[in-house]
Amino acid sequence: MELVYYLLFSGLLAVVALLELSKNNKDRVATSAAFNSFKNNYLVIYSLMMARDWLHGPYVYFLYS
Repeated sequence: MELVYYLLFSGLLAVVALLELSKNNKDRVATSAAFNSFKNNYLVIYSLMMARDWLHGPYVYFLYS
């Protein structure tokens, strides 16, 4: 069953990558450098917080059991 999830995730990841790479310049929105910097910082911090929460999960589960 776990293999199904890996295959599904990989397939969806490939679809998203193909859609993103197939964009033309006219499909992209022109944004300022300040906004791009803010967006990149936000994504890094959000990813770190989600990773922290994911790593913290087993310990919280142990408290409930």
